[in-house]
Amino acid sequence: MKTGLKFAASALILAGLTQPVYAKETVTVWSWFIQSTMEKSIAAFEKENPDIDVKYTYYNYSPEYLTALKAAAVSGGLPDVIGLQPGAFTQRYRDNLTPLNTLAASEWGEDWIKSIFPINVKQMRMGNPEGDSNYYILPQESQVLAVWYNRKLFEKFGITVPTDYKQLVSAANTLSENGLIPMFQGAADGWQNVNVFLMLANQYAPGMAEKAQYGDAKWTDPAMVNALAAWKKLFDDGVFQKGALGAHAYPTGAQLFAQGRVGMMALGSWWMQESNSRLLSLSMFRTWMASISSSCQRCRTPNGLRHRLAALISVMA
Repeated sequence: MKTGLKFAASALILAGLTQPVYAKETVTVWSWFIQSTMEKSIAAFEKENPDIDVKYTYYNYSPEYLTALKAAAVSGGLPDVIGLQPGAFTQRYRDNLTPLNTLAASEWGEDWIKSIFPINVKQMRMGNPEGDSNYYILPQESQVLAVWYNRKLFEKFGITVPTDYKQLVSAANTLSENGLIPMFQGAADGWQNVNVFLMLANQYAPGMAEKAQYGDAKWTDPAMVNALAAWKKLFDDGVFQKGALGAHAYPTGAQLFAQGRVGMMALGSWWMQESNSRLLSLSMFRTWMASISSSCQRCRTPNGLRHRLAALISVMA
């Protein structure tokens, strides 16, 4: 199915759903989303729509996916559906995208937007020009950011889950002394740097980073400056591995973490799917959200959230 415009993110897959399909059609999909999960989603979709054949191409996000999208946009070779992040990434390809408002209403009813979490609704239009009320992307999933740790390594070396910055540095030192990477940071990838920075920023000034994205706060606010200084300190104090600025989270970091050579890594709830796809026991890993800042006076572990996540992980293990 080749259309002049492209669907973004997980508009999977609206084309062909609202009208009869009389011949086998092919829908091409590109993304960095976990291949094993996408294969299951596609299999379920094709079962419901036997006249549509979905061809999924998986890319490592950086730099492969970013490069492939850029080249395809220039040459006019973009696929039917592409994975995008809200905001600048979506806006970069907005001219190639199909507004999804009418299609979504046709498929799910006029009140379809009420079934989507408010934070997702807000992000779906992030960066749209003034007066543009179109939705160019639909959410595929929302992630919870956290620091994952290898439970078996922590137990082996007598490391307790850090609840403040001093304990985090101590844990990193113990891991390093035993020939392991303390916390792997793929600092050559912008996305992982952003994720860690958001954890820090929300400890100094909860919600301010989100406001700054919408222009309602300044990135130069003292709290944001302090958060960036704390991010640098993670390098200075040896929490991140040496050479982090030239390292990639995928595939390098994820593979090392899966092999048990990394003690901690800032990922998200998607690691539950990664663990399964890599045939790992999820009970090998746990997550924590303790303070990763040395100077923030209000930074404390949000115990309730951490415990809920741990409970979820235990159930799925």
